[in-house]
Amino acid sequence: MLDADAVDLPSEVRVLGADGVAADAAVPGPLADLLRRSGFLVASEREFHGHGERFDRVLARTLLFSDGAGAAAYVDWVASHPREILGATRRLRPLGFGADAVLLQLRPCGCMAELPTFLAAWRRGSTVRFLLATGRGASRHTLLPIAVALDRL
Repeated sequence: MLDADAVDLPSEVRVLGADGVAADAAVPGPLADLLRRSGFLVASEREFHGHGERFDRVLARTLLFSDGAGAAAYVDWVASHPREILGATRRLRPLGFGADAVLLQLRPCGCMAELPTFLAAWRRGSTVRFLLATGRGASRHTLLPIAVALDRL
């Protein structure tokens, strides 16, 4: 689990089952089914939230699967269903580590209150790392050190 001091915001720790992870999706049922079919075991997460200089929310999650194929199926779902989690996105060059990696950015809508939002997911064997970050200072550059720390766990 990512250390509490990885982001300068208060944080909460949770352990999630398939339904908790599937709650990320606009329509959770199909994702919950995919997780169960893919050998999902458990997820742990640390969620940072508040009003920081760079971030307002960072969700760092580790998902464990019974094998690499199940982990790959989940990362593939994230990559192929970005609207289910974020809405309209654009795909960016992945952060540069892990297998089946994906990096998405929420497409700007031109709203005054809009905050940059990024989602990264990648696999190492039967483990998936999932990172969601939003805030006025959120960027590929500011996301990278958090992703590196999460990847090293």
